[in-house]
Amino acid sequence: IVSSPALQQQAAAAASASSNGDGSGSTDSPADVAARRATDMVAELYRRGVWTDERTVAIMASAVQSANSHVMARSIRFFLGIEEKMAEDKAREESDEWSAANTIELHLHSKKTSKKKHKIGKQIKERKKAQHRREQEEDMFYGPDRGVEHSKKLYPAIEMLNDPQGLAEG
Repeated sequence: IVSSPALQQQAAAAASASSNGDGSGSTDSPADVAARRATDMVAELYRRGVWTDERTVAIMASAVQSANSHVMARSIRFFLGIEEKMAEDKAREESDEWSAANTIELHLHSKKTSKKKHKIGKQIKERKKAQHRREQEEDMFYGPDRGVEHSKKLYPAIEMLNDPQGLAEG
């Protein structure tokens, strides 16, 4: 997926279009629906790691000041909970990778051929590699310095804002 400036401009326009409303936040005008969809789309693309630049965070920051309460709430939830969702996605991906490496087709009830024996040997080697890789990552994470993962920023989206204090006060 390619990040295009035109798509980001459209998302920013839709997110800021709802701020021109009457402030009630309960109308379902086409601009409000587009702003909700744009907010959801940008948050999902950030969570998946497609759009993780400052411009995307600026789009969500403009949505925080929207008059539409749904758009405002979604964008605030984005800033407060995106790192947990990203951590859950990463953990789910690692567990899927581990479970895929953990399965070995032993062909207990089929004819044992040299080709199947070779496949089983390759699967066992892959499982050992994956297990060794996982143990190394755990040692690095639980070591004395707790590794690089522990030293990453807690709120990556908030830290990319130009004026996070101004956004919080506004």
